Amino acid sequence: MTQGVGKQPRQGISLFNQIKQKGVGILWHNRKIKAILVLICANVINNIVSFSINIIIARRFGPEIFGVFSLAWSVMMAVHLIADLGLNLTIVRFFNLYRDDSKQQNVLLVSLLLLKLSVALIVIFVSLPLGGALSQLFTSSGSHSFLFSLAFASAGIFGLWVYFQNFLQAHKQFSKYAVFTVVYA
Repeated sequence: MTQGVGKQPRQGISLFNQIKQKGVGILWHNRKIKAILVLICANVINNIVSFSINIIIARRFGPEIFGVFSLAWSVMMAVHLIADLGLNLTIVRFFNLYRDDSKQQNVLLVSLLLLKLSVALIVIFVSLPLGGALSQLFTSSGSHSFLFSLAFASAGIFGLWVYFQNFLQAHKQFSKYAVFTVVYA
């Protein structure tokens, strides 16, 4: 039952027993656990940066501008969710369905990328007129049309970013995914 130095743990020993025998440090030698921990760290950094930006905007610009910013952010996220059309889940789900056929995987990824690009261009194209309408609808002065147009256009760009995240997940490139998550923050 002894193992040589530098050898991988035997398959018959559960991860829990390995931790009991060798300590928590063994987790860094397990690729799956390491990938999960790296992703968790990247998401924590991303969330801390996002939270900090909200605090900075609120303190620097005051409650009125922060409220408009938050409303524009909500518009961006709502438009993104509607414009997504459920494609992000489709990428990971169907990519794994075709795991034995790389040609089908490539057809899927290219088709969904073209569809996401088309949706992004449509969203960006309609952002100017809809930004003005949203500004008049949600603010008393209607003077924030550029911010709402930018939020609307950002939804299309954000959709492409999420496609790229799902592309990396489908290819199980979790280290790159973590790096891009931190860079995005």
